[in-house]
Amino acid sequence: MAKSYDRIKNYTTSISVEKTISELEKMLAKHDVTKIMKEYSGEGVPSTLVFAVKTAKGEIPIKLPCNVESILQVFKDQVKEGKLPRKYADQTGLNWATEQAGRVAWRIIKDWLDAQLTLFEIGMVKMEEIFLPYIYDPVQEMTVFQLMETGQLNIGNLLTEGGMR
Repeated sequence: MAKSYDRIKNYTTSISVEKTISELEKMLAKHDVTKIMKEYSGEGVPSTLVFAVKTAKGEIPIKLPCNVESILQVFKDQVKEGKLPRKYADQTGLNWATEQAGRVAWRIIKDWLDAQLTLFEIGMVKMEEIFLPYIYDPVQEMTVFQLMETGQLNIGNLLTEGGMR
């Protein structure tokens, strides 16, 4: 897959994960969200934002993950390419690069959410459209995307070879 960025977005941020999550919570609270909770990784670092969105059809549970590992991989790749300083690739234990990856990942999520909520505010999309892949089924403990990825949600009739029908 070709990369379309010179350097990863927000790579220089110094804004803490906690501050960014607080900003996310404020954004969501202004947009029909009724419950907000955080899940933490083993290191006590927030890894997922879980919330409920009020819709015309009732509350919908959403599970929005933050994949810090993918940011660490981009850091490694961009250090090899000479786009980022070496400190971004130092990944021994919980260190600066790991913490920076968390800060960057949550800032990217904040930017994405801000853009999506703007589309909602101007009436281009519904909340269900924004969060469809992240809608969470608590019985199966999976998101819509995870259900599709594991074959438990059949979208085969939507897929075609070579593009659209």
